[in-house]
Amino acid sequence: SYGSAGRQINFFFGLLAGTTNDKQVRSAVFGQMREPFDTSIISIPSSILRPGESYTFLVRATNFLDASSVDSVTVRRRMDNGPLVFVEGPNIMGVRASQAFKLRASATLSQCHSGPS
Repeated sequence: SYGSAGRQINFFFGLLAGTTNDKQVRSAVFGQMREPFDTSIISIPSSILRPGESYTFLVRATNFLDASSVDSVTVRRRMDNGPLVFVEGPNIMGVRASQAFKLRASATLSQCHSGPS
């Protein structure tokens, strides 16, 4: 991947320790990283993620000036194919005792769903 000036951005992926199969998942992550480290997308096979476990994946992007930024995402493999619900708005809302408020939610099938559409 390249920045706005056309210079290469390097991506380094990792996994926080703490799962029962760290070695296997880390091997899948590191197995996809190759010099010159310009790949910004990796794929994690669902078959190596254990149901009920949470995996925190990290990515660090570094530019030609050696400036970098790190971000993470936590993935939890569900044990079922139930719907995924999303409640719009902030996770914590403060309201006065006299105020009414609305909740808006949406639901979709899990991306893991393999049954009929």
